[in-house]
Amino acid sequence: MSAPVHLAGRYKADAAALEWRDWGDEWVVYDSCQARTHLLSAEAGEMLRLMIDRSCTVDELASALFDDAGTVESTLTPDERASIGRILDDLGRLGLVEMMPS
Repeated sequence: MSAPVHLAGRYKADAAALEWRDWGDEWVVYDSCQARTHLLSAEAGEMLRLMIDRSCTVDELASALFDDAGTVESTLTPDERASIGRILDDLGRLGLVEMMPS
């Protein structure tokens, strides 16, 4: 069985379209392309910030969020992987990130 699409690709956010404020446990993000404001969890906000700097895979996001030693591929739990997948789904549904072509 193949992995869901959101676990297999690279994702990127459009830095030019987004403005945000970080208040520790939540982020407010304004998307100027859609003229919409979104309230995000700290985890979703941090993932979005990482994807503004560069395109990221699930493993790269997990490494930045969960693992200081850079060994995430061997230590990422199924729950952590699923959590990142759910957040990516949410950010994609909101139009804040997009999957990059292979």
